[in-house]
Amino acid sequence: MARIAHSVCFWFVLMIATASSGLFATERKDNALTLGYGSWPPFTNQNLQHKGILAFLANEALSLHDYQIKFVQAPWDVVREGLRDGSVDISIGWLKNAERESELLFSDPIMYTTNVWFHHSDLDFSWEHLSDLSGFRIGLTEGYSYGEELDQADYLNTSRATSDSENLLRLLRKEIDLFPIDRMVGQHLLESQLPFQVDKLRYDEKPLLEEPLHVVVSKTHPQAKQLIEAFNEGLRQLKLAGKYEQALTDLNSALSIGRMQLYTEEYAPYSFLTDTENPSGIAVEIFNRLAELIGAKKQVMARDFYPWARAYREIQRASNSAIFAITHTPKRDALFKWVGPIVRSRVVLLSVNQPKFMNRAPETLQGVKICVIRDDVGEELLLSRNVDSELLHYVNHPRACAKLMKLGRVQLWAYGSHSAQWYLQEAGMTTEDFQVSYVLKESAQYIAFNRHVSDEVVGRFDEALNYLRLSGELKTILSKYGLESDLPQVRPQR
Repeated sequence: MARIAHSVCFWFVLMIATASSGLFATERKDNALTLGYGSWPPFTNQNLQHKGILAFLANEALSLHDYQIKFVQAPWDVVREGLRDGSVDISIGWLKNAERESELLFSDPIMYTTNVWFHHSDLDFSWEHLSDLSGFRIGLTEGYSYGEELDQADYLNTSRATSDSENLLRLLRKEIDLFPIDRMVGQHLLESQLPFQVDKLRYDEKPLLEEPLHVVVSKTHPQAKQLIEAFNEGLRQLKLAGKYEQALTDLNSALSIGRMQLYTEEYAPYSFLTDTENPSGIAVEIFNRLAELIGAKKQVMARDFYPWARAYREIQRASNSAIFAITHTPKRDALFKWVGPIVRSRVVLLSVNQPKFMNRAPETLQGVKICVIRDDVGEELLLSRNVDSELLHYVNHPRACAKLMKLGRVQLWAYGSHSAQWYLQEAGMTTEDFQVSYVLKESAQYIAFNRHVSDEVVGRFDEALNYLRLSGELKTILSKYGLESDLPQVRPQR
């Protein structure tokens, strides 16, 4: 698996303490520590897996010395004041400078931060010295320091926004030309807040700033030296055991998955919403279990359901995204990265027990209407066989095809056999009312990822799926929906 890049954004500020003392105050045992931090995703945030990479590493290193950590998130200036008044024992993610070293003890480097210049993709940009940037409009964020040289570069055309997110929007609107931010932080913001705009922005590989981040303790803390030494020794042990590198790799993948855009459709028994709007189905259960095994804070939600044509379009636009369940075809192969198969399936032509259609190749049919879902594999296979597009009746949902079949308004339906049977039964038909007239493709259902999703993340899903197979969990999920055989004999209750 690929190694995590040594990157984090430098937006830590030379803080002016404004916080109230006692915010973090609590009774604690000798081995209990209050660790304060500011929100800085994907490296620190209370809503992230393990509260982010830095928090995870600090906890792992200090727990080797039996310290119990209480994490508290607050603005960075509040954390700084907490260090001064003793209500915060320790904090993470700090850069060294002379002013801070006068009152704080610094640990060995925990990670490195690398600031780069983000810019619009159509801007031809390179630089060697800050003086090369005099002709550009530069966006900065209020309250942040970008290093002494840039902070004092009065000759540059700079303007400040209230947040990093606003500066990324200003880049997209071409109101500014350049914005300095850590590569991973910038990518996190784009993927989580602007998933369809990722390809419109790029960054220059030459770093503006590349400095180590540290754990800090106030020099006035009664255990200051002891805490720093404990952390340094714990960090050294993690590295010797290979756990440091593995933790960075694993947690980086988990955080990427946590902000991943998911796309699925009403495609029972693979994915559907129950009567209480809860996601269910084979693919839903498999994805949720895979994310759990990887350690990612991600579950399929009702908001992840879309009409298939839209889901198929959006998965190709959103750089950090996945779609399921989807049939693997040669035409689709290069569009996505694939994990699977999760279950064997067949794409078929179904008819309402009309023998005249039995074993009739679709290209030999004339004067019939075939129901298809737009951009579905059924449509793709028919068009690849030169079926006249005038024969195709397009709908957005399989329930519409089932209804049209029951009413006799279409004669055939090109769809996955398992799912078609589900919706025909839901429409009130029995297995005696319809038949598979022709098999278009023996296939399988997969999870597919946008081409920009890292091989590391895709590999983690592949490894987790192999575990499901070997452990028997995959068979258990399939059995729950009656898929031990090619066609389910009984439609499960929704």
